[in-house]
Amino acid sequence: METITLKKEKTIALVALIFAIVSLISSGIFYNNNKTLKNNLHAEKISAENMLSEKLALQKEIELFKNQMNALKGKNQELNNLIASSNKKLIEKEATLNKIVRQNGNGNSKQLKKQIAELQQLKKDFELSVMALNGNIKKLTNDNENLNKTIALLQEENKQLASNLAILSSITADNYQAETTKKKDKLTVVAKRTKKMSVSFKVPENMVEHISFQVSKPDGSVVKGKENGIAYQVVTEEGSDLFASVLTDEIKVSKKIEMTYSPKEKLKSGVYKVALFNGDKYIGSCNIKLR
Repeated sequence: METITLKKEKTIALVALIFAIVSLISSGIFYNNNKTLKNNLHAEKISAENMLSEKLALQKEIELFKNQMNALKGKNQELNNLIASSNKKLIEKEATLNKIVRQNGNGNSKQLKKQIAELQQLKKDFELSVMALNGNIKKLTNDNENLNKTIALLQEENKQLASNLAILSSITADNYQAETTKKKDKLTVVAKRTKKMSVSFKVPENMVEHISFQVSKPDGSVVKGKENGIAYQVVTEEGSDLFASVLTDEIKVSKKIEMTYSPKEKLKSGVYKVALFNGDKYIGSCNIKLR
């Protein structure tokens, strides 16, 4: 009887031991599976966060690129064409981004990084092209400024030429007069008796203040300036003469100018050249021969 009881106890103990071992093994397996699941969930969470970060970074790059292009619109047609081309590529990048996000696969983060790299290269190429275009625009602007300066100089020169032509036209008209006089303003052609040499003609009123003279003597010396006896005055006449510009058809009041040279020493025989200037521009001259 005791033997049977002992056997039952051993059997129960063995079953309990086996059950305990099985429970322990099951617990270990469950723990490992649970740990693996947690690790997988953690890895998936990190992957999702990385993908979200990459997506946001790519979207930010796209927005910055768009803003950069919008700021340059309308400045230049060639630049507008470049913006249109780059905008088309940008739309393609946005479509690729949306496709990658919809797929939501494990390799999406790598694909997003690749798209960011391609977008950065696209942006770099765009900036280089804009820099080159800006260089061309700057050169064209400088060329245009230089052209405007040249035009302004030519216009001023043309104005000067018109003024000179008007004076020459007046000088060659009938109102031109040159003479030499001795005492009591009597005419003479003898050098030693000459007290004053004068040349008179009419010019447009607005040119009077710019006219000057100088006299070249037979020996080649040049006389100019009030201190050396050269002067000129506007001769007042009755009535108002009219002057017609041969270039502009404008009718302007003309004034009679009289240039005088009063030598401080006796003149010598020969040809005296009276040169006329309009500002610093030489207009022409007349010769007076004395015996």
